[in-house]
Amino acid sequence: MTALFAQAWMPGFLVPGLAIAGAAAVLVPIAIHILSRRPRKPEPWAAMRFVLAAYKRHRTRTRLEQLLLLAMRCLVLLLLGLALAGPIWSALGAMGSLSRSGRIVVMIVDNSITSGATGADGKRRFDRIKAEAGELLDALTPADRVALITASRPAAALIAPPTSDPMAVRRQIDLLEPTATAADLRGALELAQHTLGELEDAGRNVYVAMLSDFSAGAVPADVAAAGLPQAMSKLGDVAKLLMSQPAEAASNVQIESLTPDRRVVLSGNAGSPTPVTWTVKLRRYTGAPQAEVAAVRLAAPDLAPVRREVRFAEGQTEAEVRIDTPLATTGLAAVEATLEPAAEGADVLEVDNTRRAIVRVRQKLAVTVLDRIDGSTVGLSPGRWVTTALAPVSDQLGWPIQVKTFDPIIVTEDGGAPALQRTDAVFVLRPDVLDETSWQRLATWTKAGGLTWLTAPRESRPALWPQQLAQAMGLTWSVASEPVKLDEPLRLSTDGRIAEELTRLRADLEGLLRPVEFDQHLPVAADSLGANTQVLLSGSRGEPLMIASDAGRGRVLLLGSAIDLSWTNLPIKPLFVPLLHEVLRSAIDRLQPVPEYEPGDRPVLGPQWAKTTRLVGPSGTPLMLVDERTVEDAEAGAESAVGKRPIRPFAEAGIYRSESDAMVVNIRAAAANTQTIDPGLLNNYLGSAGTWQPIAATDPAAALRVESDESDLTWPLLWLVAALAIGEMLLARYASHASTKRRTTNVTDALKPAA
Repeated sequence: MTALFAQAWMPGFLVPGLAIAGAAAVLVPIAIHILSRRPRKPEPWAAMRFVLAAYKRHRTRTRLEQLLLLAMRCLVLLLLGLALAGPIWSALGAMGSLSRSGRIVVMIVDNSITSGATGADGKRRFDRIKAEAGELLDALTPADRVALITASRPAAALIAPPTSDPMAVRRQIDLLEPTATAADLRGALELAQHTLGELEDAGRNVYVAMLSDFSAGAVPADVAAAGLPQAMSKLGDVAKLLMSQPAEAASNVQIESLTPDRRVVLSGNAGSPTPVTWTVKLRRYTGAPQAEVAAVRLAAPDLAPVRREVRFAEGQTEAEVRIDTPLATTGLAAVEATLEPAAEGADVLEVDNTRRAIVRVRQKLAVTVLDRIDGSTVGLSPGRWVTTALAPVSDQLGWPIQVKTFDPIIVTEDGGAPALQRTDAVFVLRPDVLDETSWQRLATWTKAGGLTWLTAPRESRPALWPQQLAQAMGLTWSVASEPVKLDEPLRLSTDGRIAEELTRLRADLEGLLRPVEFDQHLPVAADSLGANTQVLLSGSRGEPLMIASDAGRGRVLLLGSAIDLSWTNLPIKPLFVPLLHEVLRSAIDRLQPVPEYEPGDRPVLGPQWAKTTRLVGPSGTPLMLVDERTVEDAEAGAESAVGKRPIRPFAEAGIYRSESDAMVVNIRAAAANTQTIDPGLLNNYLGSAGTWQPIAATDPAAALRVESDESDLTWPLLWLVAALAIGEMLLARYASHASTKRRTTNVTDALKPAA
């Protein structure tokens, strides 16, 4: 019990070294006192007997005065050292033990995109967040500790574990600025929970303060409805949860998307401008949409900017404009769209007023047709039909699609693999003559990013190629081994469902589909088509006739019919030519895109970046690329990497370039929603972690004012030191016998005869 009581009432110190120094300083006046008492040789003189008489009469009082002065001087030095050491006086805790850790505050600062919104007073929302953080730091005592986490994607623990140096936290907050990234409040809370979980002396006064504008962009409705993970439900049990007041809604207009009609543009002859149609979509976030007119300026390489007005009707929140621009360059062409807001105050964010896109401008697409022509061929062969549809000119020099026809045996021969590497798409019209080696080579090329389009062979006989196709490409398709001849022609479905590859034919598609008939086809089991398979054409009774699926990084298409008039009248109908062109061009767009990411991403890049060591960002800052390996590869010591990835997440929006390629980084449009989130959704989201206490806008520090079981004794001790110092001076003057009256009295008393 004695030990427990001694522990409970022993103060703690923030700087114990100063307390030790103060205790050691007590030895100085003691040493001076001892040295001043050294014996001295008496020297007799005339009045000595009177002095000795006075000394003997007052000796006891003089010693007491000296000892009292010595004690006061020792106390002054000791208490001064203790005061400078930052003493904390703690009362008994719930279990009778001492809690000397002070408060722990984990501060989450949301510096995501909407924090940069500017209010009517010209101040940003982030300025308010910084001010709140500053007032919370001002409320801390030397015994408190604080950690700092940012909530812009990806969330990061800037200062963890908590530090007792609030100035370091303040300096870090002063350096923060709003970013172009979306908010990651969930990630920030997970970091806060992890930070607290690593502390062994957290105590009872633990706080998690989330400082955010809580806009609809910071907490999207779908994310808020889902709530936080179950693992975070205990956060409110270990910490008091504090949150900022949501910011008021503000109007914001943005460029939501910038989309070309083609990602891969074919120019044909070099130097001939290629027209590209751009669709610019605008969105405005406002409580009461009024009629207004904004403008979009589109800038393309080597061209003067094109400006178009966009009109918003009253109540309208979305609008779009189409802009045609000719691109005279080849290679990568970067285009930038910039928004000019209608009026001042209608747009509180500038970072979402610019959007960028890149298209690949190529002179030609290289297409290989694998077909075998023998003496039994009557009329146009399937290969001839395809070649004529894709390149309907005798001289292909200026045509954007270059078609070459080979016997399928080229895939089997040693030169087949290099030939595949020099083509963008392969039409396999005689899959029945491919052997196992051919299938493996074709599958390897396809999975590396190629496009393989297969049709049924012209000969109507059983074959194993459908099973070989599925096995080589890793598909779940179940395709019949022989065709079914129909008593009545099968017509195409015109139910209104349009595959993505055929959307450009939307206006005329029904009329193009109606006259096409099939007299025989290869049945495909509909239940064998997985979620990764798309049906491009189907029969009137729902029979899949043209299907497509991804295979690795490539794509496989299958037309369940031969391109022959004994099977179908498709080759002589108006649908045939646009069908081949649109499906081919759409697939190439899909397989050869320019990578597009958003700030905060740190992706693993594709194989085309394998030899790239760095990127140059929009502001000219280099961004190194490093090898990315799986955990299994790292444990096995594998030297090959999965791919390259940036050494740190993308911080800016814009174009990132390497020596031979480029990528686009655009902000997440929905993250710039400056409207206020629905309170019910916000409560559902944050309530998953516990009960949150709002931080008062007029006095943020009040949230940290609680009855504490600890007191800071620094100032009381300093006042006590001052009082002792004054008392020591007065006592020293009194004990020095400096008073004339007292000196006369002492001598007079000494001359009186002894009683």
